[in-house]
Amino acid sequence: CLSTKVACDPTVCNQPGAPMLSALGVLASPPSIHASYSTVVNVHVSDLMPVFLSDELNFEWDSRLSSQEMVYSHTHGTLSYQQRAMPFPLAPRDTLLKCGVRVLRRQSRLTSECRSVRDDVAVPPRPGAVRLHLEHTAWRIEALPAVKGVPRTALSLDITVPPDAAHGVPAAVVRHVQKKSLRDSVDSLLAASKRLHLPPH
Repeated sequence: CLSTKVACDPTVCNQPGAPMLSALGVLASPPSIHASYSTVVNVHVSDLMPVFLSDELNFEWDSRLSSQEMVYSHTHGTLSYQQRAMPFPLAPRDTLLKCGVRVLRRQSRLTSECRSVRDDVAVPPRPGAVRLHLEHTAWRIEALPAVKGVPRTALSLDITVPPDAAHGVPAAVVRHVQKKSLRDSVDSLLAASKRLHLPPH
């Protein structure tokens, strides 16, 4: 499954970073930047799965996604390479991700997690594109008990980016922008599922 839906706003990601001094006066790396978003929607989980689990339908709910392909790495196995268009004058962003999907039937939960990997043999740096590095992204989709016959599903999305992802921009601002991107990703999934109206999974 390519359901990475990176959700990191590339307009504030992937800028050169700088170390900072620790309390002992020693150069130390700043902490990673983490953002999350959760919501409960009145939709049955099976109505979301046809879109969420389909690699081919990623374009239906990721408006910035311009290309994607599966590539094989001798080091990491099967990887997802994606490229996203950016507003002028920003260069396109690309990602090389190792992803995995787990179905936890007892908890009625599905998780999809990705992390960036480096493999210039499998996917050499592309001219004109800026490589975006993500420490971790995770979707959690959980079926909840219906209330008065109305189905419910819990959706959670988390992202962690390295501290140099937005050099010069306060971490609080980065987290705010990223949280909005996460919310937009969830809204886009719901809108695509409703628009396409595919048979339940």
